[in-house]
Amino acid sequence: MKTSTKFRLAVLICAVYMVWPLIHRWVVAAWDMNPWRFGGFAMYATPPAMHTMTITEVREDRRAIVPDGDLPAKFQERKLRYLIRRGVLGRLLPPNATAKAYFDVRPGMSHIEVSMARDVLDATSARIKRSETIYKYDRKRFEP
Repeated sequence: MKTSTKFRLAVLICAVYMVWPLIHRWVVAAWDMNPWRFGGFAMYATPPAMHTMTITEVREDRRAIVPDGDLPAKFQERKLRYLIRRGVLGRLLPPNATAKAYFDVRPGMSHIEVSMARDVLDATSARIKRSETIYKYDRKRFEP
């Protein structure tokens, strides 16, 4: 490799290394990703991402939050695996597969809401606040 090519490559690597913290901060904010992953410096200013999932059964006349104890162990294991992945990838990973698994466990249910929540650092107030995203699912979405 020529010296000029090596120099250009070194400059490019240094430039990427200098710009990456800004890109990382934007990616973390835009997609609610874990700031402790992907080599960013935002991790030093935020709490670790601890996601919680609440499933609500929706019927015509009422809504009922489903306690974790009412669900089979196999589903709870799948939910835990999803929460771990969600902690890393944030909103890039919606709970579609978990909702489908829930409909498989509860064949009589036609509508559910999955609430994903976690504590985040609010940059404007410098306080920890609760961030919640609600996904609505219909059984018809998963039927062939």
